[in-house]
Amino acid sequence: MNSYDRIKAIFEHKPTDKVPVYHLTVSSKAASAIVGYPVYVGGGIQAFRECKARFEGEKAHREFIEKAFNDACKLAEAFDMDIVRPSYWRGNRKPSKMIGEYQMVFGDPDKDKNWEIMELDPATELFQVVKSSNNRQVEMEDLYRQVEEEEKAISSFKFDEKPYEFYIRALKKYGKEKAVWAGGNGLEIPYDPAIWLEAVLIDESLVDRLLELQCVRAVKTVEAMTSLGFEFFRGGGDAASNLGPFYSKSIFDKLLLPRFKRISEACKKGKAYHLFSSDGNLWAWGDSLFLDTGIEGLCEVDRNAGMDLKLLRERYPHLTLFGNVSSITLHTGTAQAVIDETKDCIGTAKKYGSICVGVSNIIMTETPVKNIEVMLKTIRDER
Repeated sequence: MNSYDRIKAIFEHKPTDKVPVYHLTVSSKAASAIVGYPVYVGGGIQAFRECKARFEGEKAHREFIEKAFNDACKLAEAFDMDIVRPSYWRGNRKPSKMIGEYQMVFGDPDKDKNWEIMELDPATELFQVVKSSNNRQVEMEDLYRQVEEEEKAISSFKFDEKPYEFYIRALKKYGKEKAVWAGGNGLEIPYDPAIWLEAVLIDESLVDRLLELQCVRAVKTVEAMTSLGFEFFRGGGDAASNLGPFYSKSIFDKLLLPRFKRISEACKKGKAYHLFSSDGNLWAWGDSLFLDTGIEGLCEVDRNAGMDLKLLRERYPHLTLFGNVSSITLHTGTAQAVIDETKDCIGTAKKYGSICVGVSNIIMTETPVKNIEVMLKTIRDER
């Protein structure tokens, strides 16, 4: 079996020659330590790199595009993953100027009404706003304005291949050799800014309108991407902490469940699989999420939040599961703790099937290289 065959098999609940592997995301520093040269992947740092490349000109931006795509593929191969994440965070804006090595300005503080200064922290790879023209809190009026503008634009929405260029290139590159993620099927009540969660209580109809916009875009995107040959859609959105979901099951059932069903139906029509992706403790949503939505898999299965592979497979045998090696164990645990946890995940995958083992969340910048190496070796030896 090759990598594509393994991923396809776990969705079809068939045996595999060895346990499939996928790590959700890897910081640039951690990836570079394993691959052996500076690797263009990660979160904020990757957005910073692309914005900087745009500032430097068209040639620099083309070079960024090529390196970012090739490095994402190299990372999947170096970590022996069966499914490829071809695109990490992007930086879609061109700064007006640079301040030193790590700060960049968007807009003109002397002329423009709206401007901001963002800064990269190389140690954490976070890229955040440090100063801006808009220091006030987001208010309900801002949310109404956002939704109204999106509603005006939705009738003319058409799928654009450009934001998915890395995905399309990866599908052409790997064919049926490795599985490739598709995107564009997210559906969530935002938690940043937090006022969106307050809006559920203040004006539920506004949140309902936002989710309908998300759902329409997601269905159209799934229809377009399945026509291109994509089969594995990882969507949803961060929706829980270790204590439980950010909003109640009744809200989920009323506002999200019917729309997840529509996205699942679009995936099924295109002969593709629909995964929900969120870390945290999702048990409170129970059957609504795992049975009633039509979702066929769960990505980011979060061990530290109580999302246990064995319990999930026993209670929801139709689910295909991804993850369960803890980022925290990898980051702060001993090498032996990493070995033990990795072996436990692989043993569960072998016993129950339909499980792809890997780190559920990011492999952080300060994760000891030794811990990453022992995890990779344990997977190679045990899978």
